[in-house]
Amino acid sequence: MTGVGGVEYLRHVVRQRIAQEGLRPFSSRTRIPLGQLRSFVAGRAVRCTTLQSIAAALDFEFYIGPPRADRVVQGRLPPEVARALGLSPDAAVAHAVAAIDKDVMASNLREAARILRDLLDRNPV
Repeated sequence: MTGVGGVEYLRHVVRQRIAQEGLRPFSSRTRIPLGQLRSFVAGRAVRCTTLQSIAAALDFEFYIGPPRADRVVQGRLPPEVARALGLSPDAAVAHAVAAIDKDVMASNLREAARILRDLLDRNPV
């Protein structure tokens, strides 16, 4: 399941747990009704509250909202750095380093290098 996140990842984990425990024991332990679990693992749409219940039962964080300032996706650049470097929004830190190496004299690259240093100081890789 590399590279898959969100609801699909949650569905994958639930299927694994059901395979290990069995549907009824998993339902009983988590207190999530059988019908809701069956709908979820079958890929049907479920209510947000069902997703919250499943995530909580698995001790997962459930969050829907704008990106949080305290969270940096591992290896990905913050959007403002990617913009400053003229890179795609999903660019990785390695792409930024390569861009900076090409033209260290450009002012926008110097600014991006400063931002990256600050980012790495706050969140060592």
